[in-house]
Amino acid sequence: MEFQGRTADDYYSVGTHTIKVRAKDEAGFYSDWLSVNFTVKNAIPTVTITVTPTRTIKNGKFLVNINASAADADGDATTMEFQGRTADDYYSVGTHTIKVRAKDEAGFYSDWLVKTFTITNEAPTAPVISRSPNTNSVAPGTVVTITAQSSDPEGDAISYVWENRNSETQTYPLGTPLEHKEGILSHPEGVDLLPANIELSGMEVSLINAMSRETILKQYLDTVKKDYQYILLDTQPSLGMLTVNARAAADSVIIPVQAQYLPAKGLEQLLQTIKQGA
Repeated sequence: MEFQGRTADDYYSVGTHTIKVRAKDEAGFYSDWLSVNFTVKNAIPTVTITVTPTRTIKNGKFLVNINASAADADGDATTMEFQGRTADDYYSVGTHTIKVRAKDEAGFYSDWLVKTFTITNEAPTAPVISRSPNTNSVAPGTVVTITAQSSDPEGDAISYVWENRNSETQTYPLGTPLEHKEGILSHPEGVDLLPANIELSGMEVSLINAMSRETILKQYLDTVKKDYQYILLDTQPSLGMLTVNARAAADSVIIPVQAQYLPAKGLEQLLQTIKQGA
């Protein structure tokens, strides 16, 4: 038999083909050509993909669950190709695009299927700090517990970064170390002010058990007095620890007083206190 249009290995590309065949006998006579037409078809595979961002975090990136599958109407095996997909499926905050297509055994590709997704992340709320004991001041050696509370809109775990704290519960030294001239307000007319605030009201209690409590103010003023000709200390009209601190730091005392009986009696007690401390 003789053929026309027949391949050597009987493999044919997609499309319509015609094969002719005829027979020859020993005498050399041929039959008529017999023609056969046939069509080779191949269905292109189809692809589906789902993308689901998660809150699983690694090195500041978020895991994305990517599930892609391909189907082939002819039952051929398929492989998939990706563009824009990371090796470990972790993505940074922002918008990302993934493309996927399928290839069948015949080497035919599906169209690219495009999927765009966005990774978002909101910052946690500003921490709310709690302190126990919850007072403006504590005695030296008191154990102080400081904690913070914050929340994350996505429910992520939160860690706190602290400064000036060794552990959650610790003791602190007396006072707060001050830099040179910290808190002093300068005026262009050559007068500096060191104002107080409401926290000064708690100093009386915190100084009760302090070492050398009468000279704490003097210790600070000794660091700045070389910069001034005069330093005026304005105290409240009492004989509390703040007034004692002012007296210990002062070289002299000015006592404004009304010319009345009760103020005069108070002046007498104050002068006795000054005399005892001299």
